[in-house]
Amino acid sequence: MAHFSSNFQNAFGIAGPDRVSLNGPAPYWRAALQHDWQGHYFSLGHYGMSADVFPDVTRLLVQIIYTDIAFDGTYQYMANPKHIF
Repeated sequence: MAHFSSNFQNAFGIAGPDRVSLNGPAPYWRAALQHDWQGHYFSLGHYGMSADVFPDVTRLLVQIIYTDIAFDGTYQYMANPKHIF
């Protein structure tokens, strides 16, 4: 299993690899609908992640299940060339 260095993780407030371990895969998903209509762009999406984590590798019977689910949307007006950068 690959990890970021302990210094990198500590800089971001994340426990190092000696204290946290995944129990299996940590799948991430994203789905979005996009539509262009006469210079208007719309997008509506859903994304998430689910992971089983051992917070302390010395206590493998304690497991935490993290699930993060979110929705997002985007609108852009691109019909007028003066407003496109």
